[in-house]
Amino acid sequence: VIWLGTNVGASANAMMADLATMVSLVKNGRYLIVAALNYSDASGQSGGANWSIITDFNNQAAALYGTKFLNLRGTLVASGIPGNARDAADAALDVPVSSTRYWLYQGALTAAMDATQTNWSAYPNPGSATVMIGTEILTPTTRSGANVTLGVRGANGSTPAAHPQGALIWTWDTIHQSDRGVTIAAEAIKARLDTLYGASLSYGLDLPTWPGAANDNGGRSLAA
Repeated sequence: VIWLGTNVGASANAMMADLATMVSLVKNGRYLIVAALNYSDASGQSGGANWSIITDFNNQAAALYGTKFLNLRGTLVASGIPGNARDAADAALDVPVSSTRYWLYQGALTAAMDATQTNWSAYPNPGSATVMIGTEILTPTTRSGANVTLGVRGANGSTPAAHPQGALIWTWDTIHQSDRGVTIAAEAIKARLDTLYGASLSYGLDLPTWPGAANDNGGRSLAA
């Protein structure tokens, strides 16, 4: 299975050249190419620089390698959880949805906050990324030093809550897959390999995870 990382994406043509080299090293002709993924930040969103490179590469690879190319990027974009507003927003921007990406530790509250206040003090400052504290999802708007002003408390259907000093702050990774994302990927890859080569294949997932909250949709996992 050949899956190029986004960090090699100086241009679609350079990625295609790297891919051709990799394929040439497969002596028995049994291989599967998995679509490269775009970032979820502004560059990776529809029309952005990273999005343009990745979609160009994937289109070229699909045309050249046919059924030996798997459009996993499209699958992850379309794998939103029904009713999950953040997933719906991601899909509209043509990025792999948040519920398939894992969580990153971003810091901790330096002072307690109640369920209604619209600012916090945190270290290190998580900036303007959407974050989760406990089971609540919060959308910051501005920051100054350690202070963050909030735009939305209880976003994505979560419930505003009081949080103690030292409560951990998490945010979504921009590309790496969570347990849910890896499971979707593994199942899609296995299905295509079975179709191509008729083998009875098996796979295993044994990923370390943090305790998940009710609304994080299996999103916290270490990088796979």
